[in-house]
Amino acid sequence: MNKVNTTPPFSTETEDDFDIRGLVYRLMRYWYLLVIFLPVALMVAYLYLRYTPSLYQADATLLIKSDASTGGLSEDL
Repeated sequence: MNKVNTTPPFSTETEDDFDIRGLVYRLMRYWYLLVIFLPVALMVAYLYLRYTPSLYQADATLLIKSDASTGGLSEDL
């Protein structure tokens, strides 16, 4: 009647039947896309880096140390 699923929802078994050769053969069916898109992507990256202006940010703090004590108006009186 009703089938009961006896496998735990988070199985600790690892799949040892992963076939890397089968994956490579499936991907090699689309080798022509790699030949087309790789040079296009490199050309777009080159043009982007060539014509995008470089932006730099510089911050500086200047600390002036003086030997004479300068108290301002309080010393003049």
